[in-house]
Amino acid sequence: MKKYLLFILLCLASNLFAISPKGLYLSPKFMFSHDANNAYIKDNGKQGYFNYLGFSLALGYGITTENTVSPVRLEFEYSIGKAVGIKDNFLTHTLLGTIYYDINFFFTNEEVNNQTKENILKNQYPLFSIYLGFSIGTKINTLLKNRIEQEGIGINIEPDNKLNISRSAIVFGFSLGFSYNIKNWLAADIGYRFVVDVAPKWYHEVLLGLRFTFPKL
Repeated sequence: MKKYLLFILLCLASNLFAISPKGLYLSPKFMFSHDANNAYIKDNGKQGYFNYLGFSLALGYGITTENTVSPVRLEFEYSIGKAVGIKDNFLTHTLLGTIYYDINFFFTNEEVNNQTKENILKNQYPLFSIYLGFSIGTKINTLLKNRIEQEGIGINIEPDNKLNISRSAIVFGFSLGFSYNIKNWLAADIGYRFVVDVAPKWYHEVLLGLRFTFPKL
């Protein structure tokens, strides 16, 4: 029975790769987000703003064209970040759908004409790209309660992962970034994203990630 199940799983996996469209990719990213709206008073009496460190995971698809690389990509991304530099346990969650347009740069030693241009676009990968993006989605900011424990003469404060405050809003994002194609299946991205919600409240984000393109077998 186990052999039959293993055979079925292998068949399903091979069929999945067979039908997976060209240009499907997965992109893990490191994220830094600056909340430009909410300020707090530091222990030294100075004003501080919330900064978040976290990561995101995106599933994307480059729309198929007759060229090797499509200039248009669609991406669905989830990110989570934790506020740094403060005692309170603030978290931010973001769900975004994004459309990207890549301005691709190719390098060649050949004289560029209509024929060589067509050959380059259909057979080569760009060395690097500048991308522009527009996003729409939702952002959820949460504060988790802290658990206070008495330990001898000291007090220990730890998060107990119980939700205390939650705020969600529809957001829009505008991105600008740079991509370097290491391999035809691997690219490194670094970019800036401006996110604004309907309040309006706005956030500045810096993202550093990799794009792994799935092979079409």
